[in-house]
Amino acid sequence: MGQFLDSCLRRNDENSYRLKHFQERFRGKMLSEFTFQVIQEYMDERFETVSRGTVQKDTAILKAILNKAHREGLIDTPPRFPKFKALKHRTRWLTQEEETKLTQAAAPHLVPLIRLALDTGGRLSELMGLDWRNVDLNNGRIRFTDTKNGEDRTIRSATGLAPH
Repeated sequence: MGQFLDSCLRRNDENSYRLKHFQERFRGKMLSEFTFQVIQEYMDERFETVSRGTVQKDTAILKAILNKAHREGLIDTPPRFPKFKALKHRTRWLTQEEETKLTQAAAPHLVPLIRLALDTGGRLSELMGLDWRNVDLNNGRIRFTDTKNGEDRTIRSATGLAPH
């Protein structure tokens, strides 16, 4: 594994620190020794110290490394990887007190944007990408066209779109 990672490390990119982590963690392990169980143990160990997102990124890179090793004929078959369990969806709204504290602590020029975000649930990128053609002040509707999932969505403002 070490020599193969060395060849991957020659590129200086954002993932080089992960590759160095793999070198330290899997020092002495042969590529052929990677099994579902080894990967599961690694993931369980990582979950104790880092976030789920970090473990997902680490696992994706490890999978890419082992797939590359397979393409280059260094291992017969890449191992299966454990699946991530779906997170339970969590919905939470700010309390009125939290909203008040947030708007009082914010710079005055950001307060209208914060109120719009709280009212619509729009992401920052969606709010910043709004075009006046997609804002209907008369009916209190906003159409988000550049959304994270790529689907347009129209929302009705609960408090109206008039300035506060």
